[in-house]
Formats: sequence, structure tokens, C-alpha cells
Amino acid sequence: MGLGPNSSSLLTKLGKKQAWEMTIEELTQLVTADQARRTIQRSVGRTLRQARADGSAAKAKRKPPTLESLGWAPEICNQLRLTGKSEAELIRLMRDKGLL
Repeated sequence: MGLGPNSSSLLTKLGKKQAWEMTIEELTQLVTADQARRTIQRSVGRTLRQARADGSAAKAKRKPPTLESLGWAPEICNQLRLTGKSEAELIRLMRDKGLL
């Protein structure tokens, strides 16, 4: 008797034998592989949660905004860059003036 729809089991859908049809070695190998997979998934999840908790992932992914990313036309961005000021300084000045 299967647990899924139409009395089918996941092992049947995966093309494997039922647990009672397997040898002890096959069953042990199946369980060991699944335990290893779950262990890896847990450790990856734990690492991601820790990265979010201390903010390191957000800081690593955060890129400084560019003039283009703020919606300025490429021609205007090129003209602003010709002033010799850095993009960060240009953005700060625009925010101070209320343009952003």
C-alpha cells in the first residue's frame, strides 16, 4: 500500500523498489544518502541564516548606486562625469539639492 495518490509511493515514482523488497545494504545506502543530503541542506540553510543575521550578506551584495541605476539618462550621466567628480559625490550633491 502506497502513501501517495492512487496508492503509489515515492519510491515507485522514482523507479526504485519498495523498502521491503530491498536488501539491507540497498536500504542502508538509500537512508545514508538521504541523511547526507539533509545534513548538507541544513548546513547551507544555517549559513544563509547567519549571514542574514549579521548583515554580512546584505553588505556583500550591496553595490553603490550609479547614476544610471537612479534613472538618469546616459547622456546626462556622461556630462556629469565630465565635471571630474566621483559618482558618489555627484549622488550626494543631488540628494542635498533635493533632486533625488
